[in-house]
Amino acid sequence: MKAVVFDFDGVIHDTFDFHLKNVRQVFGEHIPEQDFRDIHNGSFFQNPMNALRNADWEAYRKHVHRNMSNLVMPESTRNFLLDLTKRYELFIISSGSTAIITDYLNNNRIYSAFTEILGLDGHGSKVEKFERVFRDHDLRADLCVFVTDTLGDIMEAREVGVRTIAIDTGYHDRDTLLKGSPHHIISRLEELHQVLESPDR
Repeated sequence: MKAVVFDFDGVIHDTFDFHLKNVRQVFGEHIPEQDFRDIHNGSFFQNPMNALRNADWEAYRKHVHRNMSNLVMPESTRNFLLDLTKRYELFIISSGSTAIITDYLNNNRIYSAFTEILGLDGHGSKVEKFERVFRDHDLRADLCVFVTDTLGDIMEAREVGVRTIAIDTGYHDRDTLLKGSPHHIISRLEELHQVLESPDR
């Protein structure tokens, strides 16, 4: 194992309540909480069930940029990620804004831990982003693991042959994640060490 790839929202930082509140405010729709979870069942911007996939996300990103980039990362998460860099290359593949994620990481003094951040700016498909990581960083799918919190991400990782570790405290609960048959499910990011170091990982 050479690289650990992280989703951002719901994994690096629990942003569910933040985004639900702001989506309702910006788009003027009182989208139910479960509906907001369900639109992450597939690739966010390609999921035909996502009624918001064609919304003005550029306006949304401008609206949330400052507040989101100023969110404070728990110190335990920061220390865990720094420790992980001693063994693996770290990447972020997200459907969020690269600029916002970069500012967040810089504000939390953790940006240098990541080899590259691939957000929405590059491509809407995480399949395409994985293939870019493989190509640009001389990696293979079997040398990477993807840590995510949504069924849609598990499905996209499977398309490129990347093993997944799902965390059930983000956007999707354990029952939803199990539908994608991830290789492991954890409830705390710190449990990742044990999974990565297990012989059958």
